[in-house]
Amino acid sequence: MSQYHKTGLLLRLNCRRDRWRIVIWIVVLAALMASVAAKFDGIYGTPHEIEAIRQTLASPGIVAMFGAFHFTGRVTTAEIFANEMLLFMALIQVIMNLTLSIHATRSDEDQGVTELIRAHTVGALAPLAAAMGELVIINGGLSVLYGLGLQLAHMPGATTSGNWLIGLGLGTTGLLFGTVGVLTAQLADHAASATGLAYALFGISYLARMITDVQHPQSTWWSPLGWIEKLSPYQHPNWTPVGLSLLLTFVILGCAVFANAHRDLGSGALTTRPGRRTASPLLRGPLSLIWRQQRNIFIGWLLGITLFGVAYGTVFNTIGNILKTNPTMQQVFGRAMVHDANAIFLLAGYWELPSLGWHMVPSLTQSVTF
Repeated sequence: MSQYHKTGLLLRLNCRRDRWRIVIWIVVLAALMASVAAKFDGIYGTPHEIEAIRQTLASPGIVAMFGAFHFTGRVTTAEIFANEMLLFMALIQVIMNLTLSIHATRSDEDQGVTELIRAHTVGALAPLAAAMGELVIINGGLSVLYGLGLQLAHMPGATTSGNWLIGLGLGTTGLLFGTVGVLTAQLADHAASATGLAYALFGISYLARMITDVQHPQSTWWSPLGWIEKLSPYQHPNWTPVGLSLLLTFVILGCAVFANAHRDLGSGALTTRPGRRTASPLLRGPLSLIWRQQRNIFIGWLLGITLFGVAYGTVFNTIGNILKTNPTMQQVFGRAMVHDANAIFLLAGYWELPSLGWHMVPSLTQSVTF
């Protein structure tokens, strides 16, 4: 019997079991991409609006969040769209793939589902192959929907090759990190550890991309998450990141197959460290138990929110200019609210951080006009 015997049957079973989860993810992501692309011309359609957001996108805080994109010549609406949406959509797609991959592998193993399946005439590697097949179908389907949605959006400056490059780039990036989840599911001894390890690798990749984008953009090639920035779909389409993502996916998948074939069911290379013989007094009570179980998640979210807060703070004083120069924003918020918001943002721009603490620098000679 082949080690992949009845992979197709397990793939159909997985897709049937996860059909609603898959449908919700696909509909939400595809609709988000298409709807934003369709509305982008109304938000950044004039040269004045594009110039206002282009200056903001070049600030260090925005570069840290969305990547270092280089604009040459006349900047189009499609280029602004790619700058703002590529990394954002990639992050959501990575989260989707990590969730689905670990659910289809380590979670099933923890619940005893994999043991029941392998008790029948099923190949030892069939469950892993079925999980990968599910990821391929989901990311492939999303790639097609992304490309079709961008084609129908008809953004100024968009090209057919650029639209499909975005779709395939996001699909291969999601598949790459989904394979990372499959690998961590073989290394860890339970689903929680596999999830934590996968998100740790994801965080390291994002942090490496952030640091290199701000300091040395060419070094971003060392971060797999940074490859999505290098697509440059509407300037100089670059298919190299798609090939690199597929290549690294096959390498990681090979490691996952090797790890799966050389471990016992229910075990992992990274075992949970045994706890103390007697519990600490700090662990007595339900609140301390909840803190013990959720502390890593809490710390991770706290760090993430802090980083995003710092990044947004660096571009705080440019938001007023965007609101003031964008007619669409004025229609949404109203001219009076835009006027007040712009005044607040401009006043906030007078704050500086000297070496000894915060203070406000008054400007008595400069007048602020709106």
